[in-house]
Amino acid sequence: MTNSSTIEPGERAEPRPDDDPIARAWEEVDRDWDDVRTHARLIELGIALDRLADVATRYRDAESTPERTEMANRQRDRIVAIALGRLVPTPPSAHAAPRRVVVAVGYLIALTLTAIAAYLLLMER
Repeated sequence: MTNSSTIEPGERAEPRPDDDPIARAWEEVDRDWDDVRTHARLIELGIALDRLADVATRYRDAESTPERTEMANRQRDRIVAIALGRLVPTPPSAHAAPRRVVVAVGYLIALTLTAIAAYLLLMER
């Protein structure tokens, strides 16, 4: 960026900490790292704002600090479990139903041909 009020094409405006609720909540977590409730509030905020990935990124960065590694790992594990629980199941493939029909028709054709062949063999005698 050339100055603070101009954003060049291809650049993203980074939210200032006072504008970003995740950044503000992270500052609370940072100040009181051992308080599990502040971590829970941050994760709940991430869920509410659909920004769990941003919260997980902050915990990943915190893992590099030895005294914070254990708590950061626990919180990231919580985030992963929450994110996995929120996944929407994928509907069955659109190709599954037509394939079943083709297989069923194939069986019927094979059965019909077998019956005709058996009938013709019995009629020759």
